[in-house]
Amino acid sequence: MKKIVFPFSALLLVVALAGRPAWSQEADASITGMSRAFNPAISLNGLFYGMGASSNGPSADGFEPGIHIQEIELAISSNVDQNLRADATLTSDGEGVSIESAYLTTLKMPFRLQAQIGKFQVPFGLDNTYHTHSSPFVERPLINDALFGGEAWSDIGVSVSWLAPLPWYLTVTAGGFDGAGDGLFQSDRNGDYAGFGRIENLFDLGDSATFRVGGSYAWGPTLLNSDTTAIPSEYVIDQLWGADVQLKVRPPKYLRTRGLVLQAEYLEQRYQRDDGSLDERRPGYYVLALGQVSQFWWLQARYDWMQTPSEFGYPTPTAIPEEQTDQRVSCAVALVPNHFEAYKLEYSAIDRGGVMEYRTFFQINYSIGSHPAHAY
Repeated sequence: MKKIVFPFSALLLVVALAGRPAWSQEADASITGMSRAFNPAISLNGLFYGMGASSNGPSADGFEPGIHIQEIELAISSNVDQNLRADATLTSDGEGVSIESAYLTTLKMPFRLQAQIGKFQVPFGLDNTYHTHSSPFVERPLINDALFGGEAWSDIGVSVSWLAPLPWYLTVTAGGFDGAGDGLFQSDRNGDYAGFGRIENLFDLGDSATFRVGGSYAWGPTLLNSDTTAIPSEYVIDQLWGADVQLKVRPPKYLRTRGLVLQAEYLEQRYQRDDGSLDERRPGYYVLALGQVSQFWWLQARYDWMQTPSEFGYPTPTAIPEEQTDQRVSCAVALVPNHFEAYKLEYSAIDRGGVMEYRTFFQINYSIGSHPAHAY
């Protein structure tokens, strides 16, 4: 009778696999049988743009004529263990490197809760949740750019979200941030904090469409620096209000070739003294439409509007002498062969208080590596 030889190394492998915990058995595994669940997913995204404009000087939003690096992003994501996930994103505009985000997310909190701690993008509205490379247009909406800058609002803090046990998707999120930083709320007093809250509903409209509606609110102390000794600097309460709606249509029969996104968002910033002697508002909104017309081609359009009252933020040096209304119309054609590359041709006409400017962009967007999925 022929003897069957069972290698000792194979026996060790069988024992090791049998002794693995249940959560590890479900994790992604290589051909060696060893889990890759805790190896970080690393990706690099590059954004480059060329711009032609009716004015040759640099603009207030940072775009300049010529060919430039818009952003290089390095993203790292991994499970710390079965209870926590860690994410970090480093970005560069070609001149310096900054930490866009670095935070932990809980994976197994009770009562349908999830928490984040660290520096992360604040889920205020819809456009603010987009990374630069996932933004549908080269330029951010006017009101978002005025409030958050060319990048999304990210800050150091803690947030907790709750998923309601309802037939539709409803989440309530609340968080607190360091109000003495260099972010949206700027105070030089230790112990100042900022907070935000958001409620969001997502409804299924049959097999081919979803409808989202949400509202956001944020508040915090802000130091208005005066540029004259005659008027002292002062602390005020800076408040943000937001409302947003979105309709997404993706017919199952044309899953890869047809799609439609209709989206609108209203934001308002308000400075207020405790005694009510200062109450200034800066409102703005945008509406956009994105249409996929074939497997690789998208047609896009957006209208922006923002109004800044006279001496808004007084006594800051940026106060304007009279009320100003800014408007912009943007149109774009995007070629998206796959999830790892995109090419965009965009044209915009902007009216800044009666002064017109025309811009043409060509943007190249590519990704390499294992990039985590974006939120729906």
